[in-house]
This record gives sequence, structure tokens and C-alpha cells, in this order.
Amino acid sequence: MSTARAIVLEIPAPKKEREADSKRNPRGVYERVRGSGVWWICYFDQFGKKHREKAGTKSAAILLYRKRKQHALEGKKLPEKFRSAPLTFGKIADYALEYSKLNKRSYRTDVPRFALLKEWFGNSTAEELTPTEIENRLAKAAEEQEWAASTFALHTGLRKGSQYGLTWDMVNWKTRMLSIPRTKNEEPLHLPLNDSALAALKLVFEGSDRKGRVFKSAKTGDPLENGRHWFDDAMAEAKLKNFHWHDLRHTFASRLRMKGTPLEDIADLLGHKSLTMTRRYAHLGPNRLHEVVSRLGASDTRSDTAPIVSSRSASQVAVP
Repeated sequence: MSTARAIVLEIPAPKKEREADSKRNPRGVYERVRGSGVWWICYFDQFGKKHREKAGTKSAAILLYRKRKQHALEGKKLPEKFRSAPLTFGKIADYALEYSKLNKRSYRTDVPRFALLKEWFGNSTAEELTPTEIENRLAKAAEEQEWAASTFALHTGLRKGSQYGLTWDMVNWKTRMLSIPRTKNEEPLHLPLNDSALAALKLVFEGSDRKGRVFKSAKTGDPLENGRHWFDDAMAEAKLKNFHWHDLRHTFASRLRMKGTPLEDIADLLGHKSLTMTRRYAHLGPNRLHEVVSRLGASDTRSDTAPIVSSRSASQVAVP
């Protein structure tokens, strides 16, 4: 009994089609200079970062491109010879702190701040750390450690009594304004809220009953008169001596002045009746007197004193 066998013949593609396939370059493989014979590859790694790499011949470029794409799909990092060691946030913080030590007056206060940031993000690589992750962590810290009150003070310059006396009806969310009917100077105060102050206020608003006083105890719900229940401990932990709540108000005014804000505007924001108290911040701003004295150029070395003296002498002689 004979057995039938199936014979499968592989019919080759037409010559023109094979030639077209051989000339068609894979996506991501190219000659930077056409006709040079030096081929490059372009691809994205597992983090979405774009890379270009010199491969040599076309065949080598095709093989290398496929290898890099496979590594990206598998989530592998590039070879150490090609990819530099990842830079961590902790290392960046160390560099920043070294710069602060050499160039900034705030170095002593930067030390505990950077220590806390390194505790949160120190082991994260810089390329993997996203702004959203940072914002979420800071928001959580503000809620946990009750930093919203101090953030609000730093961005409004309010006195402690005015801040802890705030009620929700003084806040206009639409116009981003704070209207306090009476301050220490027996005058009303209308204060604009920047993004940071508004964010701190919203954080408190979301966790409150939204009635009456703004700042209340999280445990009892009673209105707070100050932030001593956490502020003093925070200053002790940060090893900051002689730093008081009112210094947040000074910081607010000092920062504005260092950015060139006129003293009149600072006085309005602080609720000062005159510039007498505000002038304490004058030295921190750009000094316009430098511009005044610069009007005397290098060519102004000769004086008209001699002719004036001669005229005076002549007039004195002429007078009997």
C-alpha cells in the first residue's frame, strides 16, 4: 500500500521585492551623514529617555538597535560602559549643601532642611523622581507636622494674633484676598494670597469643619490661639535658637525687599501706618544710591573749584 506524501515548495519572493526589503532601513537605524557608511541608532529606554548611539556598519546598527529595544521592553538598564551611574537625590542634596556652606548665610538652617529631604528622597534616582511625587510628599508632611500654619505665615506676614484670629468668612477664594476687619493698629487689612498661602489655606480647609475659626485643634476642635503646641518642638528639633513665630513675619518682609519690592508696598502688606517700622528692611533691597553716585564718571576728575575761588577773590577785592 503506497503512502501519499505532501511536498511543500518554498517559492522565493520576486527579485525586485527582495532588493526593496534590503534597501529599506529599520526604524531607528540611519546614517547621520548619507553615504558615509557610518550608521547610528535612535531609541527610547524604559524611562522614555531618548538615546542616540554610534554603531558602525549597517548590519551592526540593526543588531544593536534590536538589542536595545529588547532591553527596553524587558526593563533592563543600559550597559555600564554606555550608561553613567544613576545620580541620586541624596547626592544632589550633598552638592547643594556644600554650595550653601560656602555661599549662603542660611547654611545653618539649610542643614536640618536638607537632612529631612534626604530622609524622604535620598535613595531615589534623580531621573525617576517626579514633581508629583515630591508635591505629594510635601503635602503629606504639611498635614502630619502641621506646617500649613507656618507656611501661611511665611507667605502672608501676618502677626500671630491676626493669623490665629482668622475666620473662614474673611477668606475670599474667588479674588484670593484675605480681609481682616481689625488688626493691632486698629485698622482693617486686605491681603492678597499667593499660590503657597492659598495652598496652605486649602489644606487646612479640607481637614476642618469649615466653620468659625480657621486654625483649630485637630484633637479637640477648639480654636487655637497660637502654634506653640508644635512650633517650639519643631524649633528644638531643628536646633534653632532664638527663633520665634514673629520672625516668620520678618522673613516675609525681608524676602520681598530682597526681590526689589518698594518699602511702601511692604508697609501696606504688613499693615504699617507709616514707613518708620518698615525702614528696618531698607538695607536688604537694591540700593538706588549706587545708581546716583555712578553718575560721576571717570572723566569727572577736574573741578571747577579754581575759577569759582578766583571769582570770589576778585569780588572781594572790588568791594571797598
